[in-house]
Amino acid sequence: MQTALNEPVRVEYADNPGNTGSPAGLPLRKINAFTLTRLTVSGFKCFSEKRSFDLGDVTFITGDNHVGKTSIADAVAFAFCGRLFSGAASIDRLYSDGKTELVVSLGLTDEAGTAHTLIRERRNDKVSINFDGYCVRQKDLDMIFGEPDVFLSILNPIFFIEYLGNDGQALLQKLLPLVPHETVLQSLTERQRALLENESLLSPETYVGNQREALRELKDSLIALDGQKALLMKQKKDGRQDLAILEQRKTGLAEKIGALRQKREAGVNLAELKQQYTDLLLRLDELSADKPDKADTAQLDLNIRRALAALEDTVKKQYESKYAGEASKIQAELQLAREEYRKKEATRHNVRAGVECPLCCRPITEDVLEATRAGIEQSMKAMVQEGVEKNTQLAQLRELDQKAKEVFEQWKSEDIEKQQQRLSQMRKTRDDLLSGSGDRAELSELLKQRQNLEEALDLGGLTVEERTSLDALEAEAQAVSSDYEAMKALSERPDPDIEGQTKKLEELIRQKEELITAALDYLGARNELTFRGLPLGKVNFSLYDVLKTTGEVKNAFRFTYGGRDYRKLSHSERIFAGMEVSGLIKALTGRNYPVFVDDSESVVTLAKRPSGQVLLSRVVGGAPLTVVAQNRQPVREPELKKAS
Repeated sequence: MQTALNEPVRVEYADNPGNTGSPAGLPLRKINAFTLTRLTVSGFKCFSEKRSFDLGDVTFITGDNHVGKTSIADAVAFAFCGRLFSGAASIDRLYSDGKTELVVSLGLTDEAGTAHTLIRERRNDKVSINFDGYCVRQKDLDMIFGEPDVFLSILNPIFFIEYLGNDGQALLQKLLPLVPHETVLQSLTERQRALLENESLLSPETYVGNQREALRELKDSLIALDGQKALLMKQKKDGRQDLAILEQRKTGLAEKIGALRQKREAGVNLAELKQQYTDLLLRLDELSADKPDKADTAQLDLNIRRALAALEDTVKKQYESKYAGEASKIQAELQLAREEYRKKEATRHNVRAGVECPLCCRPITEDVLEATRAGIEQSMKAMVQEGVEKNTQLAQLRELDQKAKEVFEQWKSEDIEKQQQRLSQMRKTRDDLLSGSGDRAELSELLKQRQNLEEALDLGGLTVEERTSLDALEAEAQAVSSDYEAMKALSERPDPDIEGQTKKLEELIRQKEELITAALDYLGARNELTFRGLPLGKVNFSLYDVLKTTGEVKNAFRFTYGGRDYRKLSHSERIFAGMEVSGLIKALTGRNYPVFVDDSESVVTLAKRPSGQVLLSRVVGGAPLTVVAQNRQPVREPELKKAS
C-alpha cells in the first residue's frame, strides 16, 4: 500500500517506550550535507493556518517584528531536534493560540541530489516524526543529522556561544581531533620529554591537579620536619638548661651535706666512740657469761646491732618518683605549645591579602582571606584543646605521684615504728637476761652508757633536727643525682638526621615542580596543536586557565573574536563570530548544513559567505513576512516508499 509523503503513518512514541530498534527498511546513513527546499507549517506559533515557503541556496526572510521570521528558524530546529532555535525544550509555547495540533514539514535535498521529506507533528502531548515515509525516533534523526547540540551549533551561529555555555567546552573537546601523545612530546624540550614520556597524560588537567596535591603533601611534610627540627633544638636547649640546674642543685646539696657531715665529726672522735661502744658490748657480754644458767646474749647483741643498722637504713630511705620523667616531658611540650600558640595568635592578627598563608605557605587572596583566618582560628582551638588534655595528663601524673609518695611515707613510718618496737623488745630481753647478775648497779650503768654511746654515734656533733635534715638532704641528693644521670644520657643520645631528610624532601619538591611545569607546557602545546589547521579565522578558544598564584589548572571555557572577549563584542561582531564558529563545527563534524542568520540587518554585508545554504532574516519596518529564495536547484524526487 502506497502513501503520500505528506500523509505519514504516525507512531506515538511518547507513550510507547518499548518501541526500540530502527524502522524496518529505512537506511540510517549519515547525510553529510543538505539544502532545505520547502517549509510547510500549520498550528505553529504565529502560523495558525497552513503556510508554505520555498527555500533556496540563499534565502532572504524579511518583515516587521512579530510576523514570523524567527518562527521559521524555530520550525526548522523543531523539525530536526524537537527544540527551539535557541535550544529551549519548552515546546508547549509552539502551539498557535487555541490550537492543540501543529505540523512542520521540511523538504530537503542531500549532497547526492536526492530529495527527502521530514515531518514532525504534535497533537496534545503526542509527538510523531516521519522521514521519507517512515516513522522514526529522535535518536534515528540524531544518527542521520547529528545530535541536537551539534545541529543547532551549525544552524544557529550564536547557539554554541550564548546558549550552550560551559557545555560547549565538553562538546568542543569531543569534536576536536586527538593529538597523539608523541606529537605533543616532540614540541617540548628534551628534558620535558624525558620527564613525561612514561606519564599517563590522557587528561593533563587531572594529572596536574594530582601532581599539585602530591606537591602540597611534600611541602606539608617539609613544614612538619621544620617543626620537628625546631622542637628538637628547643628540647636540647631546655635539656642543657635543666642539666645545668640539676648540676647546680647537686653542687648545692653536696655543700650542705658536706657541712653537716663535717659538723657531725667536728669535736667528736667517732673512732674512739665506736671503740668504747665495742668495749661496752664486750663488758655486757662478760656480765652475761657470768650467768651460765641464762641464755647466751651474744646472738642477741648481734641482732640488736643488725636491727640498729636496719633502722638507720629505713630512716634514710627517701621517696623516688616514677612519674617525674613523664611529667617533665609534658611540661616541656606545654611550654613549646604556648610559644606556638602565641605565634599563631600574632599571625592571625596580621593575616591580610597578599601575605603568605602560615598554613599552606601560599599567597593569600581576597577570596580565601576569611577561610584562611578561620583555618588559623581552628588550628588555635585545636592547640588549646591539646593543651587542656596535656594539663589534665600532668595533673593526673602529679596526683598519682602524690598518692604514691603518701603511701611510701606511710609505709616508712609504719616500718620504722615496727623496727623500733622490735629493737626495744630485744633490748628489754637482753636487759632482763642481765638483770639477774650479781652486779646490778654496773649493769644499769653499762646500759645507760650504751644508750648514750648509740646516740653519740648517730648524732656526732649534730642536733636531732640537723641529723634529720642531713638524712633528708642525702635522700634528695640521691634523687637529683639519678635525674642528672638520666637527663645526661638523654642529651648525649644522637640526633635524627633531620638535615638529610630535609634535603631529600627539597629535592623531591624540586622534581615535582619541574614535572608540573613540564605538564603545563604539555597542556599548552597540546592545546595549540589541537586548534592548528582548523578554520578558526578570528575566533579563538581557551579551554582552561592556569592560576598565577597557585599554578592550578582550572576549566575555564573562554571565547574571543579578534582577540576580544565575546561578552564585549557588538551585535554585528557576535554574528560574524558565530558564523565562524558554525563553520568550525561543520569542519569538525563533516556536516555541511544550512545556517540561519537572525537579525542580519545588523550586518551590512557578510565578509565571507559560509559554505552551504544560508537563510538571512532581516527586520523591515511595517512590511509583511516575505520569503525570497535564490539559486534553487532542480532535485531528483525519490520513489515513494511504503509506510512503516
